[in-house]
Amino acid sequence: MDPFSFDWNETDACIDDAPLNLLWDDAQHVQSMSAYIKQDPRDSLDSPTDFLIDAVKYDKTDDWSASPSPTGHNRPRRTRCWTEADRLRHRDLCKGKTRLSKLDKAAIINIWNSRNRDDRGTTTQVQIANIFGKSKSTISRLLRPFKSDADGDSADRGQAAASAGSRYHTREIAFSISAAAFGRSTHHCSLKLLMDQSDVPVNGLNVLLNYLEASLGLLRDSYHLCYLDEDEDEIVVTSDNELGIVISDFPSDRAVGLYLKGK
Repeated sequence: MDPFSFDWNETDACIDDAPLNLLWDDAQHVQSMSAYIKQDPRDSLDSPTDFLIDAVKYDKTDDWSASPSPTGHNRPRRTRCWTEADRLRHRDLCKGKTRLSKLDKAAIINIWNSRNRDDRGTTTQVQIANIFGKSKSTISRLLRPFKSDADGDSADRGQAAASAGSRYHTREIAFSISAAAFGRSTHHCSLKLLMDQSDVPVNGLNVLLNYLEASLGLLRDSYHLCYLDEDEDEIVVTSDNELGIVISDFPSDRAVGLYLKGK
């Protein structure tokens, strides 16, 4: 008998995705089974559209060896049956590993910046992910451009490149950011950015905006990051090149002055 072709009658109900879901009438292995056929009234009686197994209980003493079945096929392996509650819990767990609250973001950035200021560099992105119970990719997205190596336990590529004498180097830059437009006081911070040979930050604007979102709770889409040049003209910072120009306009012993303007 072809295992993928079945005949239907009043007493037998076969599942048409065999052999994965083959069921045999074997009292040793099947204690109880109830099956019903859910039929679309628009279909003929000879072509059922959906077959659902209500409950199948197997003997716990059965080792499900590869002995042949009555139909000549090996018995299928026992698999876990996911209930709707299981699926919902699994979905919520996966979402929880990718979500970061504002406090989480601020704490992660603080740990990472402290680790970068520490020459020992003992805290990796994988360790931070384990501490906060998040996925490594979520931590990596927050801490760009400091992406770790493929094994996940080595130092980030930015620091590795700098230690190898490449064209990149890190530079700690102080910022003084006025948030008066949002009823906030001036915010002072110091960030360590990856710079190229021309002292243009690599993904530095994204790092700065992530920090502001975590520390001030302001979404980046709600404001423009601006500064006044020597001619008192307002310049909106929208790229790493523009941020590099702003940084170069300030002496190294002074904080880079920026302000937030609502959109």
